Amino acid sequence: MFSVKVLQSGNIHACAEAAAMSYNKDLSKLTEEQITDYVKRIWDKHTNVSEHFVARLEFTDIPRLATLLFAFQRDGITITEMSQRRCTPAAVSQEYEDHIRGGMKLEDARKCLPVSTPSRCVITLNREAARNIARIFRQYENIACFQEILEPLGIREILAKHFMFELDITHPFDCPKFEGSMRMNELRVGCRASIYDPTVRWFLIPMYSFHQLCRHRKIRLDTWMIDEGEICNDTLVAVECRSFHWRKFAETRCGNDTQEPLRTIARGVLDNE
Repeated sequence: MFSVKVLQSGNIHACAEAAAMSYNKDLSKLTEEQITDYVKRIWDKHTNVSEHFVARLEFTDIPRLATLLFAFQRDGITITEMSQRRCTPAAVSQEYEDHIRGGMKLEDARKCLPVSTPSRCVITLNREAARNIARIFRQYENIACFQEILEPLGIREILAKHFMFELDITHPFDCPKFEGSMRMNELRVGCRASIYDPTVRWFLIPMYSFHQLCRHRKIRLDTWMIDEGEICNDTLVAVECRSFHWRKFAETRCGNDTQEPLRTIARGVLDNE
C-alpha cells in the first residue's frame, strides 16, 4: 500500500538564520512563532531562503512512473531507489514470475513489468525543488496515459503539506515535454547526435534505460515520446536531450555495471567525442 514516511523534517530555523545573516537581523529576542512568521513572510519572495528548508521522505509502494517524474527535477534533490535489477518488487506480474521460475535473472525479468509496478525510494530535497516537482506532477497528471497511475497518489498535496507551500498552476521549470506515443518498434535502439548542435543528442532506448539516463543531472531532457501500447520497462522511449558534459555521461555509463543497451550507447558517445 502506498505510504510516505518523514525521515527528516525541514528546519525553519535554518531558513531564519540564513535570512537573518543576509539582512543583519537579530533573532535572539524573537519567539518561535515570530521566527516562523518572519520566514513565511519572505521565503516565497527570496527562494534562496526557501532552499535551506530540506526534508527527507521515504516512499513505499510508489509506482515506478512516479519516481521517474521525481528524477525530472534536476536540482535540489537526491533520490535513492530500490533496484529492480537486484530486488523483487512488492507486486509483480505472472509473466515476471514465470521468467524467474525459468531461471531468468532479475535484471532481465524486470523488463516485462509495467511502470505502475510499486517501488520504494528515499528522497532528500529542498522546498523549491518540492514545489517544482508538484508542478511537474500537475502537468503529467493531465496526460491521459499517465493520469490513472499518478492522480490517486496525491503527491502534490503530500509535498505541499511537508514543505509548507501553496499549490499553484505555474508551469514547471525545465521540465521535459511529453510528445505522446507513436509506433517505434521498427526503429533501431541507439543514439544519434545533432549535426547542427553538438550539445544535442537523440536517444531511442527502453524505459528502464530512460530511468538511468534521467539520473544524470548534467543532462537536460527536452522532449520525449513512447512506443504505443501498455507502458512497461521495455517500452521504447525516444528522447531529445542536451548537455555540455557528454564525455562525463559516457565515462559514467560505459562500465560493465550499466545494463545494456545504455552501456553500448555510452561507449558509442565516447568513441565519437
